[in-house]
Amino acid sequence: MRLLMGQLYDFHTAQCLEKLYVGETLIPQEHLDAFHLRQAVRFIVNKYPALRTCFTQVEGEWRMHFLQPDEFDINDALQVFAPRSGSSTDVDIQVFIDEVLASSSMTPPLLRYALFDANHADAQRLVVMFHHLVCDGISSRILWRDLSRAYRASVQGCPLSTEVCTSYPEFAEELAGRYREQVIRGPLPSAGQCTSGVLDRVTLEQVGKATLCTLTQYRLQLESDALECLRRCAAAWQVGLSDCLLGCWLQALSLAQPQGTVNLMMWVSPHFVGEWSTPVAELVGSVSFPIPASFSLDAACSQQSAASLAALQVQRAMDSAQDFAIRHFSGVAGARRPCLPGIGFNFISSPRPDGRLIGYRLAPEQARIDRDPGQMADLPLSFEAEIYAQTLRISVLAAPEVERQLPVGALVEQLFERVQSMAAASC
Repeated sequence: MRLLMGQLYDFHTAQCLEKLYVGETLIPQEHLDAFHLRQAVRFIVNKYPALRTCFTQVEGEWRMHFLQPDEFDINDALQVFAPRSGSSTDVDIQVFIDEVLASSSMTPPLLRYALFDANHADAQRLVVMFHHLVCDGISSRILWRDLSRAYRASVQGCPLSTEVCTSYPEFAEELAGRYREQVIRGPLPSAGQCTSGVLDRVTLEQVGKATLCTLTQYRLQLESDALECLRRCAAAWQVGLSDCLLGCWLQALSLAQPQGTVNLMMWVSPHFVGEWSTPVAELVGSVSFPIPASFSLDAACSQQSAASLAALQVQRAMDSAQDFAIRHFSGVAGARRPCLPGIGFNFISSPRPDGRLIGYRLAPEQARIDRDPGQMADLPLSFEAEIYAQTLRISVLAAPEVERQLPVGALVEQLFERVQSMAAASC
């Protein structure tokens, strides 16, 4: 079948598609047994067709094919490294990552685990790498849940029987079928229809012009205590944590444009939007997709009001997300590419601690997966918040020309101050 949804976006924005990996290095909170971990990895690769996908080009068009487990070496999905005296774990981890990237092709396994073994959990390291064409943030949560379930079953001497989940190919067929059957009742909202504000105008002019190496990066990291304070604040305001962060981002943007509207590109998942015939609870693949969403700006409103209004306007965008996905990300040949904004907001959250899951925390040895510095940036101005192992990371990336025309440094300073003061007020 043809590429669809998030894959289509990646295909048009990634310069080196075969190297589009993401990953983390984790410290397990319990000692992991290599044998049982291998059984768990085999279980999820057997279960989910997206993890057994092979990508090929046919007449200039990327297509995906699902292989059977016996058509490739499934054991390559997990490598186990015994402890070595005198070696640096940090160096060994990076050697593994670099070897995966150097040998990367568009054939499975495009999900890789590496266990750097040790006698105690604190000394173990588990590297998780997956190609963005086979997995996204929501899918990774589903995979971790099933990996934990299969690992515990193997440890207890009751390994899980093979399960097969066909949601991904079925969902792809549903999208294509709906595209062909859909009667368009009028144009869907697009970023190009509302560009009167300076924020939209400046950023849209820079889409596709800045390379990754030219972006300025601003980062804020909050640990578990501050993250819990933010969650309490969101609960008190009766909104989600993502709404609070979005409200802070909009208030910061209002420093450049005090009134009016701004369009943001947001990533959403069919797990949470739309009504589908295909069961999506175990939908694993690159299935999230970008949509345009319009938000009001008001420099004078309070943080709580900004968060509440943001929640309402997000819901409005979600109501049209299913039709947007069907029209633009079905993978059907000839489907028109959407017009998307030049400013982004993305929120990714890992599972909350749960006794049924294998617990972990982020390791100091980070998985460094460098992008080609000459690759074009996805967006000229973007905000991303990621919760991983009870750590909140906020990143803002800005293109040089955007920084020249907008007070990016000042608005990021205000953004980080608002987030930190929100956490402090709720502690």
